[in-house]
Amino acid sequence: MHRCLVGVGVMLAFALAALGGCGGGATVHYYLIDPEPGPVLRSDGPLAIEILDLEVPQYLERVQLASRGSGNEIDYATSHQWSEPLRKTLARVLAEHLIVVLATPEVATPHARLASTPQLRLQVHVDRFERGSDGRVELRGRWQLTDAEDGRVLATEAARITGDDRVGRGDYAALVASMQRSFAEFAQRIARSVAERAAGAPPEAPG
Repeated sequence: MHRCLVGVGVMLAFALAALGGCGGGATVHYYLIDPEPGPVLRSDGPLAIEILDLEVPQYLERVQLASRGSGNEIDYATSHQWSEPLRKTLARVLAEHLIVVLATPEVATPHARLASTPQLRLQVHVDRFERGSDGRVELRGRWQLTDAEDGRVLATEAARITGDDRVGRGDYAALVASMQRSFAEFAQRIARSVAERAAGAPPEAPG
C-alpha cells in the first residue's frame, strides 16, 4: 500500500512539473483580417448574393500563420496564430466587403445564411495566401459567378496579387496588415466582376 501511494505521489509531481513548464511558454499572439472596402460600384437596389464556399488549401487550414521559405518550405509561427479559421475569416470579410461596395445587405455565406432567395452564387478558391520567400505577400485565387436561377456560368476569373511592401521575417503585425490589404484588393476585383454581371454584361461564352 505504501509503495502505491509513493507511486501516485511521483506521478502527481511529474504532472505539476509539466503544467509549470507549460505556464512558462511564450505568449501566443492572435490575429484577424478586417475588411477594407474600396469604392462603391453600384447603387441600384438590393442584390441577393450567396457565397457558396470559400476554400483555402489544406496547408493554410492550420491556426499558425504561414510563411514560405526557400525551396518551397513552409514555416509556421507557433506563437502567432489566427483567432478563427482563416477560411471562415476570409468568407466573412468578403461578404462584408460586398455588402459595402455593392450597396446590398443581402450577402450570405456558409456561416451566415439569409432567408432571401439569391440571384447570384459565388464560389471562391484561394490557392495561395502567405508571405513569400522574397518577403512579399502573395495571393493567388479564382472565383466563379453563376446565375442562381438557371445555373448559367456568368464569369470565371482569376487574380494574382503581390503585396507592395516587403515584410521582415518575424514581423507578424506587418504580415497580417499586408495580407489584409491584399485580400481587400482581391475582394474588390470579385465585387467588380459581380457588379458588371449584375448590370447586364453578357455571360461567359461556353468552352
